[in-house]
Amino acid sequence: MREGNFGGLAGAGFAVIAGAGAGAVVSGVGAVRPLPAHSRNRLIVRTMNTEERLVAAQSALFAELAAHLEAHVGVCTLSFEKLLYWDPADPRHWALPSFTVKLGPPSETSEWRTWEHGVPELIVELMWGPKRGLLEGRLETYGRLGVREVLVFDIDAEPDVAWRRWILKQDKLDLVAKGSRVSSEVLGLWFVAIEDGPPRLATGANGDNLLPTTEERFTSLELTINELRFATLPAIRTLVARAKKPGDWRTH
Repeated sequence: MREGNFGGLAGAGFAVIAGAGAGAVVSGVGAVRPLPAHSRNRLIVRTMNTEERLVAAQSALFAELAAHLEAHVGVCTLSFEKLLYWDPADPRHWALPSFTVKLGPPSETSEWRTWEHGVPELIVELMWGPKRGLLEGRLETYGRLGVREVLVFDIDAEPDVAWRRWILKQDKLDLVAKGSRVSSEVLGLWFVAIEDGPPRLATGANGDNLLPTTEERFTSLELTINELRFATLPAIRTLVARAKKPGDWRTH
């Protein structure tokens, strides 16, 4: 298990905790093979298998969630594949959700114990193959615990049916939406399935405004820095020219 603060988030009243499956942010739908020594002059690209696509989807969605929560939600805890315990008398009862969101003061812990840290308001599950068989039991458990909202993304499903949403009604989670996008009442966001790409976050009445990916944010920042750098060059040249003249302006 790993615990840590990503990008200084915890310092702003925001804790981000990564569990056993944490990985680097990956964008796109392909993976590059390590090149053998005798073929360094050519690039070999292969299509990712299901498990690799799951990791890529988790990493991309985690990065978008972290960026959005830091900027807009304020004080909360976002956990990534962290063990969730709910029975203090029996540690054999646990689950490993893809993501959990707990509103309120941030809590940095390697394991989430509901009797100490409270019940998350939102759980997001990314499903594939063997994990699908766990969903029914998890939904029953999450409902008993009082989780307000559960979103599930099926990595192998067609985009138009990839997302499902359950909300809590009288200690039971009811399926209320299924499609290419579902809204989260807890976060005020849309979760959107993308053709040949990882899931995305969006805003707007119908989830039509996709939030920028990590790559897009860095590109935008890079452009801004370049614009500022070039914008200040004339001012720098003016100062240098004035400094070379008699009666240096700095002595006035």
